[in-house]
Amino acid sequence: GISFYDQSASTFSNYGFDDGIFNIDFHSKSSAQASDGSFLFGGPEGLTVINLEKMNFNNYQPKCVITKVIKTTFDDQIETDYLMISDMINERSQININSSIKSFTINFVALNYYKSSSNNYRYKLQNLDKDWVYSKGLRFANYNNLGRGSFRFEVQGSNNDNIWSNSSFLNIKFIPHPLLSNTAIFVYLILVVFGIYLFIRYRTQKQKKEMEDKRKTEELEQARDFQMSLIPQAAPDYPGYEFAFFMKTSTEVGGDYYDFFPQKDGSIYVVVGDATGHGLNAGMMVSITKAGLYASDFSKPSITTSRLNQTIKSIDLGTTRMSLNMTRIKGDSLEFTSAGMPPGYLFNCNNSTSEELLVPGLPLGSMKNLKFQSESFKMNKGDAFVLISDGLPECENPKGDMLDYQKVEDCVKKNGDKSAQGIIDSLVNLGENWMDGRMNDDDITLVVIKKT
Repeated sequence: GISFYDQSASTFSNYGFDDGIFNIDFHSKSSAQASDGSFLFGGPEGLTVINLEKMNFNNYQPKCVITKVIKTTFDDQIETDYLMISDMINERSQININSSIKSFTINFVALNYYKSSSNNYRYKLQNLDKDWVYSKGLRFANYNNLGRGSFRFEVQGSNNDNIWSNSSFLNIKFIPHPLLSNTAIFVYLILVVFGIYLFIRYRTQKQKKEMEDKRKTEELEQARDFQMSLIPQAAPDYPGYEFAFFMKTSTEVGGDYYDFFPQKDGSIYVVVGDATGHGLNAGMMVSITKAGLYASDFSKPSITTSRLNQTIKSIDLGTTRMSLNMTRIKGDSLEFTSAGMPPGYLFNCNNSTSEELLVPGLPLGSMKNLKFQSESFKMNKGDAFVLISDGLPECENPKGDMLDYQKVEDCVKKNGDKSAQGIIDSLVNLGENWMDGRMNDDDITLVVIKKT
C-alpha cells in the first residue's frame, strides 16, 4: 500500500485495496510526479495515480464511547456492567472493583462508520500506564485487580484517516477485602502499637518483678543465714548424754527453733520451738525467743517458760505465736514442760517400749499471765527422749494423707535402741518415704536426747 505522512501531526495514513489502490507492491524506481502535481507509482497491476488535491479525506471527528465492563471473578464467574460513556458524559462516571474480581475488560468503540475497520484506538490507565497504549483495531483493554486505590481510565478512538476523538473517561475504584481495607489496616496498626505497648509494659514489669524477687531472695537468704546463726550447728558435750538434731524448713526462713543452754549448776536446758506459720514473721519470733531465753535465769522450766511468755506477749507480734517445750537435764533426772507443742516420746531401753509425754499448755504470746505445768522423770542407760515439731507427723503424701503421730511413735519404738543420730535418721527416712518427693508444707525439727 501507500502511506501518507502528515508532518504537522507527525502521523501516517495507510491506503490499500479498500481505498482504490490496486497495487500492493510497486516496482523499484517506478515513481514520478506529473506536471499537475499528481504522483505516479508503477506496479504489477499498472499505474497508480494519486492527486492530493482531488483526494477526499475523512475529517469527521468521531466520538469514542465506553460501552461495557466485563468482570471475571476468582472462581471464573462473569459479571457485565453496561455503560454509555463518551466525552459528553460526566467525567465522574465510576465503577467499583471489589476483592472478588480477578480481572476486568473495558470495551469501547469509535462512532465512525466509514471504513470502520480502519478505526484505531489508544488508551491509558492514569497513575499506572505512563503513556498511551495503542491497540490499533482492538476495541478493549484488559487489567488485573490492582487491590486498592482509585484510577482514571482514558480512551480515544480515530476514524479511518486518524482523526482522533476527544477523551472519554471512566473512574475505577479498587475496593480491597474488608480485612485489608484502610479501616482494617488502621485497626491493625492500633493493635500493633497497643501490643508493642503491652509487651514493653510486660517486659518492664517483669524486669521490675525479677529485680524485686531477686532483692527479696537476697533478703530472705540473709535472714536465713542470720536465723541459722541462732541455731546450734554442733551438739553440746554433756556427760552421760548424746544429742542429735535435724531441721528442714519449708521456706527460706523457717519458724522452728532448737537450742541448748548449759548452766553453772551442772544442768542443761534443751529447748524446741515452733512459731506459727513460717517466713519473716516466724523468723522474727525465733529471734525474740532466743533473745528472751538468753536473758532468762533458768530457775525451773515452768517458771522460765512463764517469764518468756510475758516477754513475747509484751512485744506483741499480732497473731504470731510461739509453741515451745523445755527440758531440764541434771544427772539422771529430767523435767519437761510444754507450751502448745506436740508430745515428746520417751523410749525405755529395758522393755523396748515408747511412751507419749504430753504436757498441756497454750502457745507463748497467747495470754500475758499464763502458768505452765511440768513433768519429771528419770532416764536410764540406753533410754531416749525424742522431741519434735508438728512438721513431721503432719506432713502429707502426694495423695494428701497425713503421716500422723502414731507412725512417729511406732518409729521411735522400733529404732529407739539406736544412737541419737540413728534415731534421727530413722525419723527423717520415715518422713521422706511418706512424702515421696513432695515438699514439706511445714518446718520439720527433731531433737533426740540419748542416755549413754
